[in-house]
Amino acid sequence: MKSAKDYADEIRIIHAKLQKDPGLDKLEKQLSYRLREWSTRVPIIVRVAKNETKPWTQEELEIPVFSMEEKSQTGFNQVGDYHFVVTVCGKIFTGGLVVERKEVSDLYGTLMRQDRRERFSREIDRFRQDPRFDQMTIMVEGTMDEFLDYVPEVYVFRWGTVPGVGCQRVAEYLNQYYKLHDVKPEHVIKHDPATIVVKSPSHNILLSSSFKSGDLVDLYIDGVLKDSLVIQQEYGKVNLYQKKGSSRNSKLATIAKLETNDTHIQWCSSREGAIELYPFLIRQWLIRSYVKVLNIEE
Repeated sequence: MKSAKDYADEIRIIHAKLQKDPGLDKLEKQLSYRLREWSTRVPIIVRVAKNETKPWTQEELEIPVFSMEEKSQTGFNQVGDYHFVVTVCGKIFTGGLVVERKEVSDLYGTLMRQDRRERFSREIDRFRQDPRFDQMTIMVEGTMDEFLDYVPEVYVFRWGTVPGVGCQRVAEYLNQYYKLHDVKPEHVIKHDPATIVVKSPSHNILLSSSFKSGDLVDLYIDGVLKDSLVIQQEYGKVNLYQKKGSSRNSKLATIAKLETNDTHIQWCSSREGAIELYPFLIRQWLIRSYVKVLNIEE
């Protein structure tokens, strides 16, 4: 059975012939076949970021997985969650493909929250400045429709903490989302077991609910229904969450901006789908970049 080195030697010979007779169909087919065979035999090691929260494992990928090396070892800052190295003719070569692994909720936070989007933008800048890499892909363990439909749940306050520390949380919520900057914790009063009243200098605010699990707490500002907070009964406590997120058009525009800036998204449906696809992305990068990997002189 031929080894990776055997196929690499044949690739070099066929490549040289194609330089003399470019476009020769027979040689192109011979090269394509040998590149496929070579890419499946090259020893690959995946490097995963140490801060990756749910890393793909060696058992899942069926490829050896090790932690990313530190900057003190490589001379470069960390980029992405995964990259790979191959051993070619006794030399270790860092592959040019960088992967960011995202669940749908994580992708939303990264792209649609300004602070995290700016941090991710800096990571893309590091990728572009790193000579080892030439392709960055975000692999999402979900679908595009799931992302477009996703609305995050944000904890607001616990009903039982009003009066008390929950008054501060109510004031912060009204300040942040409704620009009611004159609302102070001392304005928040529990009117009865199912009603909270907020009397600021300029507004009358009411939070009211029946407290059935799955029901809503309706928020009225000056008599107008402005929002409904989701009730979640957790450990016998009534916690309230806001479901409010970026628009579908805003999400689409953000995806389009990434694509036009050469940061591509692979919608992999699930963790299993992402794990299945990743080795193929590695092999296709090797095939595309064989001249560089095999150090073939043009």
